[in-house]
Amino acid sequence: MSKLTCIRAVFPVFSAAALLVAGVGQADPTRNVGCTPAGRVASVTGEVLASRSPQRVVACGDELCVGDLITTGAGGSVGILHGSVLTQIGENSRAKLALTPAGTPDVVLLDGTVRMIDAGPDGAAGRLAALGAKADVRRNDAEARVAGGAVEICSHGGPLKVNGATVDPGSCASIGSEPLRVAANRVDAPALQVLGGSCDPGPVIAPIAHIAPMPAVAAPPTVFGAAPLPNPPGGPFRTCAFTGCGLGITVQAQPPGNAPFPGAGP
Repeated sequence: MSKLTCIRAVFPVFSAAALLVAGVGQADPTRNVGCTPAGRVASVTGEVLASRSPQRVVACGDELCVGDLITTGAGGSVGILHGSVLTQIGENSRAKLALTPAGTPDVVLLDGTVRMIDAGPDGAAGRLAALGAKADVRRNDAEARVAGGAVEICSHGGPLKVNGATVDPGSCASIGSEPLRVAANRVDAPALQVLGGSCDPGPVIAPIAHIAPMPAVAAPPTVFGAAPLPNPPGGPFRTCAFTGCGLGITVQAQPPGNAPFPGAGP
């Protein structure tokens, strides 16, 4: 059984000026009415739709809400950041967004592929569910796949509990016409790529498992001259070190908060 790969995450900070530049989506104030925030769009490729009321096309920087049904088409994918958890929804997929009682992401996959990565050093687990299978994701990297009435939930990080069964790294729990069984991940099922079409400036996640190296965070545009980036919602970044990897890894994470996103309307 392999050890959980060490994770370091640096999360996106968006300036108000950056949101005014073409190519970076500015959140529509009407979308925040009656919205319990479920995350911000950190990356997007192709057409991605969010259906709560009304249906809308998802763009960089958009706030997504509890109850949103996210639908992607061929070549579509979206990365959603909430606290220390990144949720990547792959192409030809449908997934519903919610929050656990602890306020962490609770994603229910209806069809396609979703990957959830928790890069935080502590805190409550996120939840990844599909067709009756549930996994709690904390300091881990898990992926769910639904096709033909069957579901797989795989571990790319450390040991993962799926409906009480332990899934070791490189293995998947499968549920379909048979009871839950655990087997090695299929060779023809590579991990879903994360942060394709990263927003500018976008997040950086250090390589873990199958994550390819990501480009550095871009500097904010100087439309109105040089200006410092604002603190993220919830206050300044907080930095803490954790051990166990033998590398002195430092984790920088955005503290939780419900303050309006910079540049968004009321």
